[in-house]
Amino acid sequence: MKRFTVALVTTLVLLAGCTAPKEKGSDSETLVVASFHPVQQLAGYLLHDLPGFDVRSVAPASAGCPHHYTMTPADLGLIRKASLVIGQGYEMDAFLFTDEIRRSNPTAHFIDLSLSDPHPFEMSDEEHVHAHMGDDHQPATTPHVWVSPLRVARHTALLTDSLAYIFPAYRDSITQRGERLEASLLDLHQRFTASVEASSNRHIASMHTSFDILAQDIGLEMDLVVQVDPVASPGPRTLERITRELKEGRISILLSEPQMEGALENSLAERAGVELIRLNTGVGTDSELDLLAMHEENLLTLSRALQGEK
Repeated sequence: MKRFTVALVTTLVLLAGCTAPKEKGSDSETLVVASFHPVQQLAGYLLHDLPGFDVRSVAPASAGCPHHYTMTPADLGLIRKASLVIGQGYEMDAFLFTDEIRRSNPTAHFIDLSLSDPHPFEMSDEEHVHAHMGDDHQPATTPHVWVSPLRVARHTALLTDSLAYIFPAYRDSITQRGERLEASLLDLHQRFTASVEASSNRHIASMHTSFDILAQDIGLEMDLVVQVDPVASPGPRTLERITRELKEGRISILLSEPQMEGALENSLAERAGVELIRLNTGVGTDSELDLLAMHEENLLTLSRALQGEK
């Protein structure tokens, strides 16, 4: 995995809105604020048990994907006290990178993890939009990169190098933890890919766009997305087309998420004769599943479905 040079990390940190890399003294708490739960878990893995760090999240795990999240006065107060603010980027947590937020805490470091991987889709943004637009012309949503171990490994590399630069007293500990996590994530990615390669049918459908990036990274063919916008139900013509494509196509698996369980996905799977499986995204539920455990669970669920196991 590509490492980030000191010069590049310095540039990214300074461009992110801070004045200079300065550490709080050992007698004060260093507050690290993440945009939402998966980012909090990533930062927590690198900083846990190091003295004086408190890693929190703006949006709770139960809030779901944060692109519709509205910050509260308490959230703003938390950010104003932070020494470091971390977001995924890609407009997923755009509420964190506004000029107003930066002005509210001009001495904080702001890290945008999307800088590790600025073009997440193999196709252009415009091609991606059109690939998932049905009769209702629903807009594409932002990439759920944290569902893919490969993308989290890239984020880990950037965050590890950035934290080691910002907090030099803990450089060795942060670097060692980052390297271990990155290796575990890359191993997971390889096992996901091997599972897909061993399958005779790589064509899948998904209820939402949550798994586009994962599918792309591990070699699955995402032939159909039912609800590009999860808050907007597809119209009758779109549902008719989707059911027909599920029946007539090569699709054998329909992906969804535990917190999205509903009558629509169950009905579609039953009528089309495809297997419905649910992969965890780590958001939208009160269950705060560990980052690596989430990927391991998803690997097991997907591997069994690809091999035709119930």
